[in-house]
Amino acid sequence: MRTLILISSLLITSILFAQNDGNTENRSKNTVKDSLMHNTYHLEKNKDRIEPVSPTNMFQDPNDPSTTWKDYERDLNGNIIYDKEPTNNGKVRWQDASYWSSREKQGMWEPAKLPYVNEDDVLWGTRLRREVPLKNPANIALKLPFDIVYADHEGISTQKRQDEVFSGIDARKNLFKILYDAAVTGQVNVYNSRMTRQYSKSEILGDLSSEKNGIFSYITLKSVEVDSEDEDEDEELIQEKILEIFNPSDVVKYVIVEDWFFDKRRSKMDVRIISITPVCSFEIETEDADGDVTSSFGEIEAGTFFYPEIRQLLANHKIFNEQNMMARMSFDEFFQRRLFASHIVKESNVYDRDISEYIRQGDQLSQLLESERIKESIRTYEHNAWEY
Repeated sequence: MRTLILISSLLITSILFAQNDGNTENRSKNTVKDSLMHNTYHLEKNKDRIEPVSPTNMFQDPNDPSTTWKDYERDLNGNIIYDKEPTNNGKVRWQDASYWSSREKQGMWEPAKLPYVNEDDVLWGTRLRREVPLKNPANIALKLPFDIVYADHEGISTQKRQDEVFSGIDARKNLFKILYDAAVTGQVNVYNSRMTRQYSKSEILGDLSSEKNGIFSYITLKSVEVDSEDEDEDEELIQEKILEIFNPSDVVKYVIVEDWFFDKRRSKMDVRIISITPVCSFEIETEDADGDVTSSFGEIEAGTFFYPEIRQLLANHKIFNEQNMMARMSFDEFFQRRLFASHIVKESNVYDRDISEYIRQGDQLSQLLESERIKESIRTYEHNAWEY
């Protein structure tokens, strides 16, 4: 009996010792702190280029009952110092102290791990090229928001247009703005369409002095008002070359390259997205030798992003969920769950040609039927790979 009591006492003592304050302190070390100084876009290095939040959100009036005021201690850049308030660590998601907003732009989420695939287990595979048109209502969340007017964004009595919602539960960017900001700050690489060469920073930004177009910009003429030499005459218009930057409203579609393959180890047809490329529309005005200005319209691919490199970036930006705004998903989850609407424009072939190259350009119905035939052939292979 004494032995039983002794063993019970030792067991209870060990349990209490395992739950002491020391272990609680050790467990608390595993928590990740929210901080804009370690966010997705490295604002500490690029704070002069990208403005994270409105000053009116950073410094709220404690006497104004309409604000969600709480006297957080902040650093010189207006960021909340979470070490001073450990009980709220992880609850405050944005600088306006809104408890409903997400960990948007914080760089704290990791993308979901994909199943391991051994090359020897792949019985069959093909590479597809898809177009994701933004005119399709199913893809509208990739295009919006943009052109939002913020009052007092740069100070008192000023207004500024932004391509993002800064705070609250709606805090989000459109996909092009996410890729653009990450590219110009050097966080992600940008490649040519074949992904055989990586663009340099000067190629990404462009250079007006050397008249070189950028990946996200192009040189065009613009009418500029200048003072007339004659004091009696009004201002006159002259044509001046400028470096025009693509806006999110210029994006018409995204091109996705993906690999479909059958994994015999899991007996499953699976897919991996390889790259994503925004396609922008443009209007360039040029001046000929006679001084006449002509306009040309077209579409151009604004750089290609290697999808495995940008998964971390997309996992930290939320896309709008029209069914339930409290159950938001990341852009990475949106693509992995294949919630976008698209159509196939090319399957890997010996001629390396698109569908539009062997089916005439005007016959869009036949091109769509060919796209569906390719999709059905993938389903058929998966069906035939099974033994019943």
